[in-house]
Amino acid sequence: MRSYSLSSTPDAGRYRISVKHEPHGTVSGYLTTQLRPGAILDAAAPRGDFMLGEGTGPVILLSAGIGLTPVLSMLHELAVRDSDREIWWIHGARRPRKHPLAAETHALLTSLPHTHEHVFYTTARPEERRRTRAADGRLTKDKVVALSVPADATAYVCGPATFMADMQHALTAAGIDPARIHTELFGAMPSINRQPGHPTSPQGRPEPARW
Repeated sequence: MRSYSLSSTPDAGRYRISVKHEPHGTVSGYLTTQLRPGAILDAAAPRGDFMLGEGTGPVILLSAGIGLTPVLSMLHELAVRDSDREIWWIHGARRPRKHPLAAETHALLTSLPHTHEHVFYTTARPEERRRTRAADGRLTKDKVVALSVPADATAYVCGPATFMADMQHALTAAGIDPARIHTELFGAMPSINRQPGHPTSPQGRPEPARW
């Protein structure tokens, strides 16, 4: 069993996940190199509670690497709503080639009226940073504080465990209430409906879903 975050909003029964191909990953390798359109996969019920909350205040979407997938889904949701909330997109990656869905993210941000986009690359060449308008180095507490994020924002953070711990400290140092900082660890969680499968599955087995 593998758990993947949606990377867009559900639309007319369509769900999208974005999977990083790990060199020795059994399932990621299968999904990215062998799976073909028309295949039928078993999909279990939703797991976890990392989702965009209601409200009108500022939103911080903070991620590293492939951790951007669930916060990108939130950005899609904000775009679908034509949201006028203040949105801070903060992302860390190694370099442009290791920054998934960058063009899509930028297009969504430019379609909304009140957005701030901050990208940090740790190993990019100077010309790559100039072309993408990215900052140099990894995200740190001092760099997050220097952005002057609004203290009344609600933050959603996803990435490696050490990154999320560091960013929680950084956001707290920036004045954000820890109760308004939400994180998601990579990995499976218990099914939301307390069943191993879909709520409508009579035996609790995963319902087959066409992808």
